[in-house]
Amino acid sequence: MVFTATVVSVTDLESSTPAIQILLEDPVAVEDSEESIGSFQNGVALNVDPATLEMPVEEIKVGSQLKVTLGEPAVMTMSIPPQIPGNSIISIELMK
Repeated sequence: MVFTATVVSVTDLESSTPAIQILLEDPVAVEDSEESIGSFQNGVALNVDPATLEMPVEEIKVGSQLKVTLGEPAVMTMSIPPQIPGNSIISIELMK
C-alpha cells in the first residue's frame, strides 16, 4: 500500500528505544490493493525509529506532505486513528 498524507504532529515517544510518532491526516491512496485507505479517514499514526528515516526528523514539519509505503498486509491497531508500527513501514518520503 502506498499513500500520501499531511503531517499533523511529530512527537517523541517514551520507550526503551528511540521512537517518534508521526500523526497524519487527509490520506490519499496511490496504490491500495487491499482498499485499506478507508481505515485512515480519521488519520493514521506512524510509530517509527528515527534512525530508519531517510531524512532528519527535523525536516518533517506540521503541514509537510509525506509519501508512505507499507508492507502488505500492514499491521495496525484497531484504535482511532490506527497506529502502524515501524516494522510494517517500508519507506517514508518527504514530498517536495
